[in-house]
Amino acid sequence: MRGRGNGKGESSAPSRPTIHLSRFSFLAAAALGACTSITTRPSFRPLPLAALDTLTADPAAVITEGAAQLRKLGLVVRAMDAREGFLETRWFDPRNHRSHRENTDPVHRVRVRIWADLVTPRQIQLAVETAYRRTIDPSVPEREDELVAPPGSPGDSLTQAVRAALQQRFAIDTTAGSREKGKGKGEKQNPK
Repeated sequence: MRGRGNGKGESSAPSRPTIHLSRFSFLAAAALGACTSITTRPSFRPLPLAALDTLTADPAAVITEGAAQLRKLGLVVRAMDAREGFLETRWFDPRNHRSHRENTDPVHRVRVRIWADLVTPRQIQLAVETAYRRTIDPSVPEREDELVAPPGSPGDSLTQAVRAALQQRFAIDTTAGSREKGKGKGEKQNPK
């Protein structure tokens, strides 16, 4: 037997479809492939009890100044993108003023995050969050195990120091009000 065929010199194997891409289709596919969703800013929002303020400022300037203030306090910035309005520090132990890559001491180590989101063309909502982990449980995602540092704690003092520096550097919008650790403007916090 000589091989497959239909006796007329043609192969009986199914032919492969030919794909014809126009120049436009190729460019469109290349453009879509070039778009990525890589971002420094996380998909989660600040914790409900994070400190909030409304400032008249550019988000990038606030994040840059926030990073400078945190460095003055001895914290190491882990992730920052001023254009996206986000900053996150490494884990920090306020007792010995040292930053750590990992959190092996959830009782004492905290992480500071700053969000700066436009609410009007000239104003931003500033969120400063100092979080700690309740436990170190590898089965629980890190973010789900975090809480805001309680008022009066060393972690809260970091939040207040950064907020005060940013408020002093940028104008506070008194008409929009501010919320401190879940309290409305003019209300005092209940120290625990």
